[in-house]
Amino acid sequence: MDVNRVVGRIPSEAALAWSRARAVTVSPDAILGGLLMLAAACGSFQLSGRIPAPMLQARNWQAHSVWFEADLPNYVQTMTDRNSRNGVSLVHPLYPLASYPAVWCFRAALGLDPLMAIRGFLAVIAALWMAALFCLLRLMGCARTDAALLSLLAMSSAAAVFWLTVPESYGLGSLTMLLACGTVLAAPRRAAPAAWHAAIGASTLGITLTNWVAALLSVFAVVPWRRALRISLLGFGAVVALTAMERPFFHGVLQFPFTDLKRTEFILPEEAGGPVHIVRSLVWHSMVMPEIRVVDRYARVRRGAPIMTTQASPVGSGSGWGMAGAWLWAGLLGMGAWSMLRCRQLQRWRIVVALMLVNQLALHLCFGEETFLYALHVMPFLIMVAAFAMLTPARRVARGLAAGLLVCAAANNLLQFGHASRIAQRLDLRHATGVKQP
Repeated sequence: MDVNRVVGRIPSEAALAWSRARAVTVSPDAILGGLLMLAAACGSFQLSGRIPAPMLQARNWQAHSVWFEADLPNYVQTMTDRNSRNGVSLVHPLYPLASYPAVWCFRAALGLDPLMAIRGFLAVIAALWMAALFCLLRLMGCARTDAALLSLLAMSSAAAVFWLTVPESYGLGSLTMLLACGTVLAAPRRAAPAAWHAAIGASTLGITLTNWVAALLSVFAVVPWRRALRISLLGFGAVVALTAMERPFFHGVLQFPFTDLKRTEFILPEEAGGPVHIVRSLVWHSMVMPEIRVVDRYARVRRGAPIMTTQASPVGSGSGWGMAGAWLWAGLLGMGAWSMLRCRQLQRWRIVVALMLVNQLALHLCFGEETFLYALHVMPFLIMVAAFAMLTPARRVARGLAAGLLVCAAANNLLQFGHASRIAQRLDLRHATGVKQP
């Protein structure tokens, strides 16, 4: 069709520019997704500023494990010093390669100090995490408002509030898992090339070794098994090659992954409290932060090194908001699980989500003392289960539960985050002044 006949006697160049302008319109999903990303980035940056600086200092050995057994000083050192030798790369082989250049760019381009640059990097990860989650919910078939509501709920969860705001591997690891599983939902619309699957496999394995399961499940769900096996081996080879390439630059990368398998102190530890405490932490504590306790768990190893823990805390014990949120979360998650079982669509996606949750449960029933440490690897898939309730005729009830939970979870988790930051500051000050813990 002649463009001039449609728009009148407009010159052909102007008509072409007009048609291009109409084609380049911003969709409502892009606008809403951008706003969610901005909210996530601002929230992460604001909350990360409340973490006491002494707890992030690389040489403050007493600060190790204070934040729910996280190694915050080690990660600060990895992000800012390429000569650091702290063992992060043993189970996160490509984390130095993923974090140090980004933090260096923040420092070089904006003239930021190291901690401020790390906060900027964490804000970017939070924004990308939010975007990936929103896209997956939309690909599932959730309405735009429902996807936004669930995305905000995920961002208000205890997992996001406590782990997208501190220098650790869980934010980036959770993001790579979402990207891996996203290929399952995108496959009916457009199959991803083999190079994409291999890159996603390398990223999940490179950030956290156990997260490779997400890439394996995704590629075997959409690709014939022989080809999927070749792609998986290609991703594994890429991690080995990149680890070898980064060793001359990052002097702390002393060993290849899978070579340090002698550490067994975190396998079936007594401190985990058994299956009830572990399941309770994965399912409830990851959404609604309970009471935060301080214990001297490592007194037999190093003197005077207390840590914060929620492993033995009752569900919803953080505040009145927390108790209400725990009941709302139970209702929403129960509706989602029932809808997921009865749903006749999204068969591959339902299998992948179920297997991911089973994998995380099986892993942490056997490994780890503080289960809340791994909450961000589980929370996105719990949100996916809850999202199935939005695809049923009872979605109005599900929306009401999600809206009420959003208010309760945000209020409770922000209160508990402030409490945790004050505890951390008090503990660091006691270490600095030499006062022993009571």
